[in-house]
Amino acid sequence: AAAAGAAANVGQIVAVGAGSFCTFLIASDGSLFSQGDNRQGQLGLPEGAGQSFAKVATFAGGKSIGGGGERGVVVKATGGHMSYAFVCLADGSLWAAGDNHHRMLGLGAQAPRSDVFAFTRVPGL
Repeated sequence: AAAAGAAANVGQIVAVGAGSFCTFLIASDGSLFSQGDNRQGQLGLPEGAGQSFAKVATFAGGKSIGGGGERGVVVKATGGHMSYAFVCLADGSLWAAGDNHHRMLGLGAQAPRSDVFAFTRVPGL
């Protein structure tokens, strides 16, 4: 898998998810790529600005997840909204990124009420 946040050749796509202004691509190796509006961090990219080409999404700690990525974990499903997104991994864990001002990401009371620019594991799921 390509490095987190890097522009990459996506390769074979096996699933697509979308939000109002963003698109998520799951490659055959389980890597997650994202593109579109990233003002609230919903792409899981640290830049905060929109992306006109697919980049490898980042997870907490700056790691990428995919066939060659962190622990061989693969992305199984993804979906987005206007300002936030969720990713489900093959191990059943749920990860979220984007606008958390109203705590809609489910990250708990200790999570900051701000934008989250890397997919972060939703506790208890």
